[in-house]
Amino acid sequence: MPDTIELMDKVTRIEVISEKGREYVRHNCNSVEIAMQDDGRTLKLFLNRASAQDRPDPSEPTS
Repeated sequence: MPDTIELMDKVTRIEVISEKGREYVRHNCNSVEIAMQDDGRTLKLFLNRASAQDRPDPSEPTS
């Protein structure tokens, strides 16, 4: 599988969800590029932000 990149210019929020729930949230993205690499074994997200900061999931305890 060749490496591919797709621009998702309408996406404004990214969430990564695991069996524990939300692991990562980023708001106010301008656009997102999704890249598949390594023969489909690696997914990369490239985020462009307007004016936001990373926000950990509030339900997760902080260390």
